[in-house]
Amino acid sequence: VCAAPDGAWVATTAGRPDRRLRVWDVAAGAERFAHELEAAPFCTAATPDGRYVAADVSDLGRGTNNKVVFVDAATGAAAFALPTRRRQVT
Repeated sequence: VCAAPDGAWVATTAGRPDRRLRVWDVAAGAERFAHELEAAPFCTAATPDGRYVAADVSDLGRGTNNKVVFVDAATGAAAFALPTRRRQVT
């Protein structure tokens, strides 16, 4: 779970096997979107400006495609990804 710096939204993940990153609008009390990731995320974080939600996507045991995926918090569109080391980001 993570929240926007201004408290406008909250992001949640359910863990394995669910691969969805969900962002909720706090004022409306409703889901903005559910973004399907390549693997179940282990942790999430908001960028300091609240524009993006970052999610760690790790292929544990293999480590060949680990990355942090950034999703637009307003639209749910994938923005960009950064590769990470072989082990899980925490």
